Amino acid sequence: MIGCYHLRPVRSFATLVLVALALARPAAADRPTTIAVIPLQADRRLALYGAPVASELAGALERAGFEVVLVSDVAVVPTRAWLVVDGRLVATGKAVTIELRIRDPERAVDVTRLAARAPTLASIDAATRDLAADLTAAIVAARPAAAPPPPHAPIDPVAPRDPIDPVAPIAPPPAPPDPRPHAQLVVRGKALHDGAGAPLDVAALTRPALTRLAARLGYVVVDDPAAPLVITAELTRLVAGFEGDVPVGRGRARVIVSRAGAVVFDRLVRTDTVVGSRGDRVDTVVRLVAAQAADVVLPRVRERLEAAP
Repeated sequence: MIGCYHLRPVRSFATLVLVALALARPAAADRPTTIAVIPLQADRRLALYGAPVASELAGALERAGFEVVLVSDVAVVPTRAWLVVDGRLVATGKAVTIELRIRDPERAVDVTRLAARAPTLASIDAATRDLAADLTAAIVAARPAAAPPPPHAPIDPVAPRDPIDPVAPIAPPPAPPDPRPHAQLVVRGKALHDGAGAPLDVAALTRPALTRLAARLGYVVVDDPAAPLVITAELTRLVAGFEGDVPVGRGRARVIVSRAGAVVFDRLVRTDTVVGSRGDRVDTVVRLVAAQAADVVLPRVRERLEAAP
């Protein structure tokens, strides 16, 4: 459990060796593959949990086959890190929200942001494990874009060829089909605008949270009207603003889940106050509201699907 080792800044001696090797090895000719994980920021109440949560995330990435550097007092972010994972812990009443940001330091852009909510501090372990699974899936999906180009086909020195024509690359093998059953997403609601009047793409902002909800239920989201599972979300109310330059807000969403045409779940969810990061736009509130609503309904939807014939 996280609470059992939260005073350890580095998980083990093996991690120290991994950090030393990662910093000492010469830069590879191809693109970097190292992932740096930074302890999460938190206020005084949650300060002791920032490093162990990061350690749990780093362990999940290592088990997935990635080269990981857990940044601590004895390590620095590698200059050739492919991705950097950082974030923070936010307490809202008894609940704790774990927010992650995955950055591409070479391009100075955010690849994606993830969040998970623990209803109480005692359940932060379970929320961290769920978030670790989401993080691993997101980085696996991002890996092909950063992989080096495929090798060229070998050249037969005997066979004649036109020296002007380039050698055709070997086509990568097709990805195996996903065996999970299909799910369809439907997002409804009124058009929303930020304080400056710019429209917010509610469907695009909500879709990542609903996709993770479907994955946790054992489904893969596809554009298939005949999908056996349909998840419908409607953002019925959103109150958002800024405290300084930090966006805050809360929302209300209706979530409907049907399987084979029969409704198995229909509930109106009210979220707690969600808090973005300094410099974020108000659309961050929509993403966090969607993520919190998905976390709230997940156990109930799972129970209903298991109980339904």
